[in-house]
Amino acid sequence: MKVKIISAFVLVLLASVMIGAYLGLASINKSKELIQDASLSALMKQISLSSEKQSEYQITLLTDIFHHAESSLVSLQQAAQGYFENTELYNYKTNWDIDQRLIHQENNQLVSKPGDTSTLLSFIQQEVNDEVLESISISAMLDNDFENIQDANENIAAMYFNGVSGYYRYFPGVSLVDVMAPDNDIYAFDIYNNLLPDKNPQRKTLWTPLYDDEAGNGNMITALAPVYANDKFVGVVGIDITIEKILKNFILRNTNNESFIVDSEFRPAIFSEKRASNLFVSLNEAQIEESAELNKSLPKNNVVHKRALNPDLLQGLKSLDNPEGFHSIAVDGRKVHFTITKIDKLNWYYVTVLAKEEMLSMPNELNQELEWIINDLMINSVTLYLVLLVLIVVVISWIVSKILEPIAQLTDTTKLIANGDYDKEIKIVASNEIKSLVDSFKLMQLSILKQHDKLQDSIDSTSQQLIEQKHLFSEIYKNSSDGLSVMIDGQFNDCNDALLKMFKIESREALKNMAPGRLAPECQPDGEDSAQMYLDALAKCNKTGFSHHERLVHDINGEEFRIDAMLIKVNDNQRNIIYSIARLIVE
Repeated sequence: MKVKIISAFVLVLLASVMIGAYLGLASINKSKELIQDASLSALMKQISLSSEKQSEYQITLLTDIFHHAESSLVSLQQAAQGYFENTELYNYKTNWDIDQRLIHQENNQLVSKPGDTSTLLSFIQQEVNDEVLESISISAMLDNDFENIQDANENIAAMYFNGVSGYYRYFPGVSLVDVMAPDNDIYAFDIYNNLLPDKNPQRKTLWTPLYDDEAGNGNMITALAPVYANDKFVGVVGIDITIEKILKNFILRNTNNESFIVDSEFRPAIFSEKRASNLFVSLNEAQIEESAELNKSLPKNNVVHKRALNPDLLQGLKSLDNPEGFHSIAVDGRKVHFTITKIDKLNWYYVTVLAKEEMLSMPNELNQELEWIINDLMINSVTLYLVLLVLIVVVISWIVSKILEPIAQLTDTTKLIANGDYDKEIKIVASNEIKSLVDSFKLMQLSILKQHDKLQDSIDSTSQQLIEQKHLFSEIYKNSSDGLSVMIDGQFNDCNDALLKMFKIESREALKNMAPGRLAPECQPDGEDSAQMYLDALAKCNKTGFSHHERLVHDINGEEFRIDAMLIKVNDNQRNIIYSIARLIVE
């Protein structure tokens, strides 16, 4: 018998140790994974916040360029308006002698002579008459404004005034006749046509898409504004912003992380060829020709896109509900972390790519150290388990011979007492501590008998009191003149007859189908929303256990009256029970 008990204990203990070891190792590995995930998640959160703040700062600087350009454009617009509205104040013929400065070529083009601050050019289809010539002379007054604005803003590449008749005054003075087609029609393009009075009655400033400058300044964007003189449309002023400055100041300056700008279709608009990574791919000839198709909203010198975003990155960006913010997308099997910020003026996106190796170097080192610590802990734990197993087997052998048999007898007796045999006599022979345990158990048996008798008497007395209290509460509940109700988990469960009579409800079943707080006008006399008033009272009751308020209600026929309402929360661990008292207020 002793051998069987010891063998059983050893097997059970061995199984427990193996299960415990398995669970312990599994818990350690799980803890390791959770720690790694938590540390990486916390790090990524901090990185995302830092990256977004940095991008917001960069966008602020970039947006300042556009704001500055628009402010300069407004100044140019106001200057042009003043010149055209107040011709009598300016000796514009002396300022720019049209007879000496303008050449009328055989193909009907008007071209200014070299050496002017700005260049004047018209096109062969334009009619040349006194009104047009006067407009050209007045536009020459803008030369001083052109120079002052460029001196104040280094990002401006060029400025111009397009007369409503179709001529072109361009600053700085370059030979436009060599770069522009003689039959060019400025207002044939949507971006200029959209500034005309019928298309732009609000006289808004517009920005062009990205284009390649015919004058040789490279890719740029232009801010355009209509000019009115005495409420008559006389032309358009424009300011060119060179992309080269933006590339230098906002792309190449960011040495820690790669950054670039894409348009609303996620096509690369501004990026560094020197930093071209796997985030960009080169287009083949067919794709380049397709991207070079003319768009009427632009001049003929459209930007030819020779590179595009990596297909994985492009598909990931297009799948985002909101591109702005911090994101992670797998590109060629590698997770790329980046921040996107919108440039509202141009409907472009500024993208900052975080360097993954530098970003994750610290958590990788911490994870490696954690791996070593956990491996050592696992080896030490297994060794400790084996040593404890041997010691426990030895101890069990001694326990079985000295303690287990009397304990087993005591256990059998305990089961009988637990089943209600409180008078069962305990006959166990033992010595030392076991004898003291048996004697203590006998004393506990006597105490249980006494407590059982007292408990039985108390139960009988308490049951009678509960019956009497239940009957008393039932009478108060039924016969009360106040409307009483009980809500369980937000639904009516019961009420007294006074509540049904007060609201003219046919039955308790009809009340159960009604939503609490429904029988009230949409708004209280003071304008407060009735539904919100009830929800606030209910929330206060749930929080403090009680709420009290007066409000206007109506019965199911719509007849209104005022009640004094109290909500009382009843403690119940399983359900949310609210006891409601509605007392009619008589004026």
